[in-house]
Amino acid sequence: MAERFGVTFNNSTDGREQYFSRLANLELKNLHDLCIELQNAYKTHIFDLGEKFRIILPKKLITELTIGFNETKNTNTYYYGNGFNLVSGSENTNDNNAPVIRQHEMISNEDVYTAFLQADLYAELSIYKTLVTAALINNNLNNSDLRENFIKDCDNGKYSSDAIKSLFTNFYTKYCKDAACSEDRIRNNIEFLSKFMLEPRWFYRAKSIYRADFAGNCILNTLGLVIASSGTVTKVANVILRHDELLRFRDEIRIENITADDCEDVPALTTPVKGGKNLIIYGAPGTGKSHHIEDHKDEFPNITRVVFHPEYTYFDFIGNYRPSPVYRETTNKIHYKNKADFIYGEPIIDYGFIPGPFTKVLVDCYQKPDELHTLVIEELNRADAAAVFGDVFQLLDREDDGTCKYAIAPSLEWREYLISKGLKSIFDDCGQITLPSNMNIIATMNSADQGVNPLDTAFKRRWQYMFMPIEYTDNALEVNIPYAGRTDVTWKNFIMQINLKLTKVFRMSEDRLIGPYFVNPKSLDTVNIDAEVNINAIKKVLFYLWDDVLRHENRDRMFGSNEKPIYTMSDLYKRFTKEDVLNILKKSTGSNDSDTPAEE
Repeated sequence: MAERFGVTFNNSTDGREQYFSRLANLELKNLHDLCIELQNAYKTHIFDLGEKFRIILPKKLITELTIGFNETKNTNTYYYGNGFNLVSGSENTNDNNAPVIRQHEMISNEDVYTAFLQADLYAELSIYKTLVTAALINNNLNNSDLRENFIKDCDNGKYSSDAIKSLFTNFYTKYCKDAACSEDRIRNNIEFLSKFMLEPRWFYRAKSIYRADFAGNCILNTLGLVIASSGTVTKVANVILRHDELLRFRDEIRIENITADDCEDVPALTTPVKGGKNLIIYGAPGTGKSHHIEDHKDEFPNITRVVFHPEYTYFDFIGNYRPSPVYRETTNKIHYKNKADFIYGEPIIDYGFIPGPFTKVLVDCYQKPDELHTLVIEELNRADAAAVFGDVFQLLDREDDGTCKYAIAPSLEWREYLISKGLKSIFDDCGQITLPSNMNIIATMNSADQGVNPLDTAFKRRWQYMFMPIEYTDNALEVNIPYAGRTDVTWKNFIMQINLKLTKVFRMSEDRLIGPYFVNPKSLDTVNIDAEVNINAIKKVLFYLWDDVLRHENRDRMFGSNEKPIYTMSDLYKRFTKEDVLNILKKSTGSNDSDTPAEE
């Protein structure tokens, strides 16, 4: 690639003329042919491997890549045997003296190897894009926004093939000065560049070429993959593009097969039983969604549970390379900070693939195919569910018996881990895997919670749904609580009357109401009505109403009265044991003339 990028572009007139002339004299390669070559190479080198394998990089390549990665500002790179750890960010504090969090990015040997396989195509895509930019500048589109808009218009079919060819003809007429640049080469280049802009299927393009990630997207589409680690592969490819001399190491990268004796002994696989499902259980908070799963372990056996949260990622869910300690035998005494003896040996940090809950259940399903296994995801919509599932999203399409309709190609590190568990036979001829029919994926969620992520339609349609209604039939709900100066108000009627008011007065949807198990009724004190646990249960409900359900409106209609308004949470807490702060009690017409919970 050096001869293809031998002149550095600068924006002076002389620099531009020289650079554009060098570009115009390049002979472009056929992108479609390069895509086919990559497909064949990927299948040959990645999927036709042994039972288990390791990729070994030459030491000189490790040194050169480390230098290349460190060209990024505030990045330090460490090699740990199976790949690189890129640590970015300053170790110092920022202007406010707050510590700066350092970020770690793992780039495995497999990522490096994959980047070398795709280097030729990646480089050629960069050359094509550079030529398009040069031709547009030659057409007086000197502003990047103008060039972006022109490319978008091409994507939308505004320009004909003749118009685009004319654009490149003008460029080559002006800058192609080399005698070796024949008319046939120019004609082929113009044809290729026109296809590049107008025929995305020619080279598996799905994103506009003005986007920074279009080249990586083309490569993934070429291979038919959706790889969560594609960004790390692209990072390696960018280093190779800047330092094309690294390509001399391509043939020195070694792949060593590891014998079956090194793999975990696992019984021969059989066809998994059927019946797995994708099920979302939803409803108001406190309706017993998680409890329902526990009560139906015959339907959802062998449970592995995970809780989604805003920081949860694909790598937490599937797995990733992470540091893990190993210990070397030593005669030296090693102590903890408190002087206690450390008996395990000298600690050394190693890096290996640590499986996430999805991968753990997947392995269990294949290793124990005669049983159903269940992955329970609590609070599904507290994370960006579509991003967490990533390429696994494709596996959620299932037949009625739980059989998976489609397959995906796992990342190299994920594939190696599965093979190490004796699961090489689960891969098809293209190196893809499916979701086993004995795997349940059961999720719980409450869509009315604040701060949750909405689920997109494509994601939602791949699930079955079960709505958990609010029911008041449990005898455990008949516990008296200290509300409004009364001793005969039960937890059941307290919750029921609140929900009646929310639905009839404020027209609240059911998922905004309060389930009877919002507080576990069995935790309430049935002897001492004024017990702290009973008071705290009421406070918990009032806080939910104040801060969540009625956060933005209707507090004045729900709490207090015109004569005795309530403006603060503090005032609400002080008054609820003596007053009907929610206006949910009514005067009885019975002989005892006492207040009783309202029915309407």
